[in-house]
Amino acid sequence: MKPRRREAHDADESFDAGASLLETSHRSVEGGSVFDRRIPGDPQRPSFVLLHGVPVTSAVYLPLAREIRLRFVNSVILADLPGLGRSDVAGHVSWSSQRSVLGAWLREQGRVIVVVHDIAGPIALPLLADERIDVSGVVLLNTILEPSSFRPLVTMQLLRVPGLGAVLARATPRWLYVRSVRALGLSRPERVEPCLLDELYAETFRGGRWRDLYRTMRGFELDRASDQAIGQGLFARDAPCLAIWAAADPALGTQRQHLARLAPGCPVHLLPAARHFLMLDHAAEIAQSLLQAGVERW
Repeated sequence: MKPRRREAHDADESFDAGASLLETSHRSVEGGSVFDRRIPGDPQRPSFVLLHGVPVTSAVYLPLAREIRLRFVNSVILADLPGLGRSDVAGHVSWSSQRSVLGAWLREQGRVIVVVHDIAGPIALPLLADERIDVSGVVLLNTILEPSSFRPLVTMQLLRVPGLGAVLARATPRWLYVRSVRALGLSRPERVEPCLLDELYAETFRGGRWRDLYRTMRGFELDRASDQAIGQGLFARDAPCLAIWAAADPALGTQRQHLARLAPGCPVHLLPAARHFLMLDHAAEIAQSLLQAGVERW
């Protein structure tokens, strides 16, 4: 069945966040490919491009996409990071190679508002220095801002161990994954549909995709070069910035301390009770923060 198109003037109607109602595409670019889900909107406005981290896919943004679409007429694009989900990287997977593929794809998207979470920050933020990408603004959601000082949680460290990480990724059961996402990332689990967590598990682990997660975890570039690339990207682009931070995030809550140095003019909206996967159970609060920040004028 062909996905149903939703027009810009439908924003006040209810929207089912199921992936079956979104338009999808899978675009090959130099070095790989990018799969995305999108809600069409006003082509005269910049598109929200929502970029996820690990261990999830772009489906993690479905609740936020719904809330954004209820408030804005902009298109919303949920992209699988290269090397994860249904997006690919040819050859070795690292933040650098993922960035190369993502950059090639972003150059084809027109004007965008880039929203980053988790490892999407160190992958995408250096691309702000690329003048061929038309960036209207940047939204930071609990992302890595200084990779050299970031220490993954124990469960993530184990997935990075050669050999052992592959075994653990392959053997991860659904119940353990769901339990971990809830414990690490949700303060209001009753707001999240269980079927969405099942979808995230399937897209991350089933059909051999656990190999992609393992390769991505092994490809972290936790060094000073990554620090410098993020700084150069943020300083190179004179574009509006907004940080929406989950204060109770056990994984990346402390990375917020680097904002004052990297983006001194970037306002911060704190969500005191929110945890790592704030886009799942605090989607309405995030979208409201975007509205209050005047993102429609970016």
